[in-house]
Amino acid sequence: MTNVNYVTFKLPGREKTFTGTSISSCYRSFLQDYSEALPELLKVVVSYSYQSATGIKKSSEYIWKPKDFRDAFGSVERQIEGSIQ
Repeated sequence: MTNVNYVTFKLPGREKTFTGTSISSCYRSFLQDYSEALPELLKVVVSYSYQSATGIKKSSEYIWKPKDFRDAFGSVERQIEGSIQ
């Protein structure tokens, strides 16, 4: 089974989309490249696509409020902060 996550960070007047095998890896990339924009975050859209062992393609989309997303993936923020110090 193969899966792909598309995580789009919606900001005022722009958006940044990252692709990866996990939401955490996408968030890590966003933080490494755009951490200064974190206070501007309006919402996070996670699209998840995968193909089952039987070949059936499926996908889902979730919309997160910034606070909920940051609470759920705060460990990624702490890892990034630790690597910067």
